[in-house]
Amino acid sequence: MPDGGNKAFEHEGSTNICAPTKAPIIIINNYHNTTNTSNVSVNRSTNVVVGDQNTMQVSQGELPGMDGDFMPEGGDYAAEEGDYTQDEGDYTPEGGDYTQDGGDYTPEGGDYTPEEEGQDGRRTGQPGDTRVEKDDDDVIILGQYEEEEDVGTDPKRIAGVRGAAGDWTEPKRVDSGEDWGTSPKELCSADSIREKTLAVEQQGTGQTDDSTYPKRLRSLSLDTDVVTDFAPTASRGAARSDTRENRQEKPLTLRNYQKELAEPAIRGKNTIVCAPTGSGKTHVAMYIIKEHLDKRIFLKSGTQKAHVAKVLVLTPEVTILDQHYRTFCRYLPLFRTGRRSGSYVTKWPFDDIVEVNDITVATPAILLNALRDKTVKITDFSLIVFDECHHTRKDAPYNKIMAEYLKIKVANPQASRPQIVGLSASPGAGGKPNLPGAEKWLLVLIASLDAEVFRTVEKPENIAELEENVNTPSKHVLVTDSRPLDPFRETVEGVMTAIEALLPPDLQLQYGGPRGVQEYQSAVDLVKKQATEERNMEVVQQCDHLLNYNKALQMNNTARIKDAMEILTDFYSKLRGRHKISSAESQLLDLFEAQSNHLIDISKREDEYPNPKLMRLEKEILKAVQELEDEFRGILFVKTRALTQAILSWVKETPALRFLNPGVLTGSGGEDVGRLTHGQQVGVIKKFNDGNHKLLIATSIAEEGLDIRDCNMVIKYNYATNEIAMVQARGRARAAEGKELVIADVHIAEKDRVNALTVEVSEKAIKNVQSQLNSSEFQEKVRQLQLDMIKDREEKKKQQEIKKGLNRASDVKLCCKGCPEVELICYGNELRLDQCNYIYPSRQWDKVEFRQHTDKKKQDLGIKKVHCKTCGFDLGNTHKGYPCLKISSFNIVLPDGTTLTKKKWKDVPFALETMP
Repeated sequence: MPDGGNKAFEHEGSTNICAPTKAPIIIINNYHNTTNTSNVSVNRSTNVVVGDQNTMQVSQGELPGMDGDFMPEGGDYAAEEGDYTQDEGDYTPEGGDYTQDGGDYTPEGGDYTPEEEGQDGRRTGQPGDTRVEKDDDDVIILGQYEEEEDVGTDPKRIAGVRGAAGDWTEPKRVDSGEDWGTSPKELCSADSIREKTLAVEQQGTGQTDDSTYPKRLRSLSLDTDVVTDFAPTASRGAARSDTRENRQEKPLTLRNYQKELAEPAIRGKNTIVCAPTGSGKTHVAMYIIKEHLDKRIFLKSGTQKAHVAKVLVLTPEVTILDQHYRTFCRYLPLFRTGRRSGSYVTKWPFDDIVEVNDITVATPAILLNALRDKTVKITDFSLIVFDECHHTRKDAPYNKIMAEYLKIKVANPQASRPQIVGLSASPGAGGKPNLPGAEKWLLVLIASLDAEVFRTVEKPENIAELEENVNTPSKHVLVTDSRPLDPFRETVEGVMTAIEALLPPDLQLQYGGPRGVQEYQSAVDLVKKQATEERNMEVVQQCDHLLNYNKALQMNNTARIKDAMEILTDFYSKLRGRHKISSAESQLLDLFEAQSNHLIDISKREDEYPNPKLMRLEKEILKAVQELEDEFRGILFVKTRALTQAILSWVKETPALRFLNPGVLTGSGGEDVGRLTHGQQVGVIKKFNDGNHKLLIATSIAEEGLDIRDCNMVIKYNYATNEIAMVQARGRARAAEGKELVIADVHIAEKDRVNALTVEVSEKAIKNVQSQLNSSEFQEKVRQLQLDMIKDREEKKKQQEIKKGLNRASDVKLCCKGCPEVELICYGNELRLDQCNYIYPSRQWDKVEFRQHTDKKKQDLGIKKVHCKTCGFDLGNTHKGYPCLKISSFNIVLPDGTTLTKKKWKDVPFALETMP
C-alpha cells in the first residue's frame, strides 16, 4: 500500500472501520460501503467528523422509533405478523372500530418483537461477539454485538468502547444535565457535532466536497452505537446507487391532479386536502413533507446552531400508522422516519423519537400524553399532518391537539407555529342534509384546523385525470324483508314483555317502537342510567336482561337463529356461573329457562325459517363470482364484531361459499369478543391482498385509510352509518368496474338514501365555502369561532376541576356494577394514577380475584384479568402486578348517596393521587 494511502476494512452486514494514515480522526456513521479519498476514508452516504483520536465507523443498531435492526435506508421492511397486541383500556384510540371520542388515553401495552438478527442482512454476528482488527496504522476496527433486548433500550446508556490498548470502558449511565462529555444527548447533539466538525476543519484536515461534508445535518440517533448524518440530496442519491445493501429510492412522482392538491401546502399554507379514496392522498402528503424538509433543513449561516425541521404525521389507527410508516420509509428513505403508538412496547420516550427523526408517525393519544407531560411542545414541529382530519371534532383527540395550537395563535398571532395539513376523503356535513347546516359544519372544521385553503381538484383537465385513475363503483340497493314466519322472535318478545311489566311505574320505557333495533336499546339505557343513580339494582338487572334479548333479536334479523340463540345461552351461562344471584335475577333466569328448550328447538330448524337477507347475500355473491371468476375480491361491511363472527361461520358452513376462505377484520380495542390484535389485522389484510382471502368480513375499521387493494365488490349488509363512512366504504371498491351493493331492510335502506343526499349537499357546501374562504367576513367568522372554542374548553376544564374538588376521594365508594347488591371494591383514595393507568395498589385484594387472560399474548406477558370475587364481573386487567381498573365496570357512590356511572376516568367527580 503506497504511503499516504488508505486501508479499508469492509465486513458486510456488520462493523466497518476505515482510517487514514495521517493524523487520525473519528468518523462515525451508519452505512457499510466505503470509498477512499486522498486524506480520509469516508462512507458513500457521507460522514460526521466528531474527534481526533482514531477512525471508527459503527453500523446502525436499534434507533428510537424503529424496530430491531431496521434501517429505512436499506431493504424493504415487512411488518411481522402477530407481533403486536394491545391492552384494554377505557379508551383505545389506536384500536378499534374507530370511534372519535374524548377522554383519557390509555396507551395499550403490547409485545412488539423486533426483527430477528440477520433478517435484513445487516447484523449477522452472534450476541456477545466482539471483533477487533488492527493494521499497521493503529486503526481500531471495533464491532460489539449484543443481545437484541440490550440494544438501544435505554437512551441514557452509552455503549462501552475497547481502546487501542484493549482496556474495556464500562458503559456509563447518565442523567439529564450530566457532563456533556458522557451524555448520549451530547453524543447526538447537533451543536456538538457541528462544533467538532468545524474544529476538525479548522485544524486543516483537508477540504471536503458535497460527497464528504455534511452540508445539511439531518437526524441524530440516540442509539448508543451511532451518530447519523446525511449529505445533500444530490450526493446522497449518487452514493446510494452504489450501496448494495440499501434499496433504491422509489420515485415520488405526482399526477397533475395530485400536484394541484399539494400546491398550497407546498407554499406553506395551512391546507385541508380533500380527494376521493384511492386518489393517492398519502403520496400528496409525502410530496408536501419532502418539499417541506428540503426547504427548511439547513445550517444557519455564520453560526454553529442547527435548525432542523420536524414533521409529525398523526393517524387515528395503528394499522394505518404502520402502513404510512412503511410507505414513508420506501419513498422517503433519505429522511429518517420513526413511529410511536401505544401498541409498541419500547423504552424510548416519545420526545427522543421525535428528536432523532425527521418524520415521526404517531397516534394522537401519544402526542396528547406528551403534551400533558410537557415532554413535547406543539412548536417542536414545523409541520403536522392530520390523516382522516374530519375527526377534528368536539372532544376528539385531534381537536384537543389543535386546541393547544389555537392557544398559541390567540395569545400571540405572530408566534411561530407548525404548518397544518389535513387529509380527508370526505369532511361530511354533520349528518345535516341541508346546505346551511353543511356549510356551518365545514366552517367549524376549517376553524379547528386553522385552515387557510380547502383544496379539491378543480381544474377541468385534472378532474378528467382524477376520474381516469379513481374508479367510481356502480351502486345497487336491495331491500329485503324479514322472515315471514319467525317463532324465535315471537318467543323472545314474549319474554321481553314479561320483563317490561316488572319495571316500576316511574321507570317505565318511554318507547313505543319495534324491538330489536338501536332505538329500543337507547330507551332501555336511559332507564338503566336513572335506576343506577337511584341505586335500584333490581331495575338495573332487568334492563341488562332486556338489552341482551334485544341483541339476540338484532342478530336474528341479520344472521341465523342459532347465532341469536348463542347470545342468550352465553349470557345465562355466565349468570349461572356467578357465586351469588339475587332473588330478582333468579326470577329473570326462570323466565329464560321456561322458554330455553323451545328456543333451542327452533334454532335447530333453520331450514324451516331461513333468513331472506342471508339468502339474498348468497345469491349476489355467487352472481359476482360467476362474472369475475378468480378475480373476485369482496368486502362485506357489518355493524358489530359479533356479527362478523356469525357471518364468518355462515360462509364456512355454506358449501357454495366455502371456497371464498373468508377473513375477518375488526378493531383491536374494547371487548375480547371478535377483537383482533394489530398483528392479526396486518395478517388478514395481507392475505386479502394476496388473494388468500377472497372475502373480507369487516366492521367500520376497514372504511378508513387501509391499503386494501383490488377489491371489486363492496357489500354493506344491513349497514349504514353516516355520510363520511358512506364515501369511505364506497372507496374500498377500487378495481375497475367495481360494485357497491347495499342489502338491507327498509329502515336501513332509507338511512342510506339520506346519507347519499347528505354527500351531495356536502359537495355543494365545499364549493360555496371555497368561494368565501378568502373573504374578510369568512375570516372573521373563523377567528371568532376559534376564540369561542378556547373559551368553551377553558370553562369546561374549570367546571371539571370544581366537581373533582367537591368530593373527598376517601368518601367516594367504587362498587361493582355486576353485583346484584351493593358490593364495595375500594374507596377513591385507594386508587393511584400511574401514567395513564388507574391502579389499585393496596394489597387488600379480598374483593377481587385474578384469572388467566383470554389473550394468549397477554398470558405470555403475565397480564391477568381482574374479576369481582362475588359475582365474577370483569373489572379490568393487571398492570405491573396490580389491578388496573375500568371505571365503566363500577358504580360510583358519592358521600350524599348519589350513584353515578362513567365511561372515562377523566369524568370521575374526585381527584386521584399519582403513583409515587
